[in-house]
Amino acid sequence: MMPSTMKQSLKSRCSLNNIALLHTDLLVRALNISRIFASMFSFRNAVAIMACLLVSVLVSSCNEPDILGLDLQPEDDQLGVNRLDTFQLDAYVTPEDSLVTSRVETPLFVGNMNEPLYYGSTYAGFAMQVRLGNTLTPGIFDGVSGADSIVLSFAWRTIAGDTSEVHHLSVHQLGDALSTDSVYYSTKTFTTSGVLGHKDFKPALSDSVIVDSVARSPQFRMALDSAFGTKLIQDFKNNPSDFASQAAFLTYLKGIVLVDSVDGKGSIITFEPASSFNRLTLYFGGGTGVYDFVLDNNSSRFNYFRHTYNPDLKDSIPDSRFVIQSMAGLKTRIKIPHLSELKNKLGNVSINNAQIIFKLEPGSDPDGFTPHSNLIVFGSDSTGKNTLLIDATESSLYYGGIYNASNKEYKFNISRYVQRVLTGTKDYGLYLVAGGSTSNAQRTILQGGANVRFIITYTLVNP
Repeated sequence: MMPSTMKQSLKSRCSLNNIALLHTDLLVRALNISRIFASMFSFRNAVAIMACLLVSVLVSSCNEPDILGLDLQPEDDQLGVNRLDTFQLDAYVTPEDSLVTSRVETPLFVGNMNEPLYYGSTYAGFAMQVRLGNTLTPGIFDGVSGADSIVLSFAWRTIAGDTSEVHHLSVHQLGDALSTDSVYYSTKTFTTSGVLGHKDFKPALSDSVIVDSVARSPQFRMALDSAFGTKLIQDFKNNPSDFASQAAFLTYLKGIVLVDSVDGKGSIITFEPASSFNRLTLYFGGGTGVYDFVLDNNSSRFNYFRHTYNPDLKDSIPDSRFVIQSMAGLKTRIKIPHLSELKNKLGNVSINNAQIIFKLEPGSDPDGFTPHSNLIVFGSDSTGKNTLLIDATESSLYYGGIYNASNKEYKFNISRYVQRVLTGTKDYGLYLVAGGSTSNAQRTILQGGANVRFIITYTLVNP
């Protein structure tokens, strides 16, 4: 049993350490939350959430000195520290909720992945407004009977999946009006009113392209049906009022939709959401005339994701292998049986460290199928919705979640979560989800069952 004077000394050191940590690390925690969750909240909500988090961290650090204080000491030097590592975690792969995909900073997704061994298939595409560029002056098309060509272009960002497979991309005319004042989700449906063009290609994200006889930076370029360009010219001549303002033009041409399918295992491309390369270029007059319609930050848009999953992902049997998928795809629900009963067996305990370690499934990361650079552990409420863990308000050095490529694993520190469960907070389980779910097309395959390690170190309080 620890002498009372030593306990008091230890507790005092913990309190001093807490104060120092709060003054030096509080801003880091808030900035860390902004980095991890920025894509999930509006600016106004994010400010409110961060304010609440700062208060929560301050209060919890003052009320839980034993956790932070003991964390600062090497485990071997801690007096009366015990270890438990025999927990069996149950994991269930489940679909993620739909996500907002209409923000201007969200990349544009096209392609599909086919992985029946792991989960099934996923399709991605997007709809976007096309806007007028410079003012179309009267007479610009005088003497022009039709278009030479019309070319759609986008700036590449990344590709996930098998880069050697062929994409079959079609561009359709959007049949529904979009609004920059509206928020659109990944499950949004749409109508189309005609195919504008089709292209079969292998992505070449690092190859320069020839534009107007000049080598240009790598970009995606696709010639649409020249009849579409001719229609734009003739409609301008016959009804110039349709081109007189952005509002009139967006009524005339509501936008475009990109629909893609890919051979084999497939791949998903992301385009930059805003770039000078993102445009629809009309060539006319035998090479003498060029007009650029733009697809810029003022263009309303949304990504759509369609998933078809294997039937066994929807059962109630714990999974021996589980999938974390971006694009509002898959997450994993984690239950720690009997965690709340630990207090009854051990008495009052102070959690020094509670760590979950997830290992990558062997062979699941061939070229192109890179695991997520980071994953996130959420809590769950009574309805199964994601809730923020107090541990996630700490810096990434404390919380973890970063992929360790050498060990092919992810580690998370959920000490505060475990401490709160043991002091009476209702436990509805955890969720493991993708980091940057609307900014990348990655998926991560993890080992389940006994290969998931949950390790607790604790100290008995007043033994």
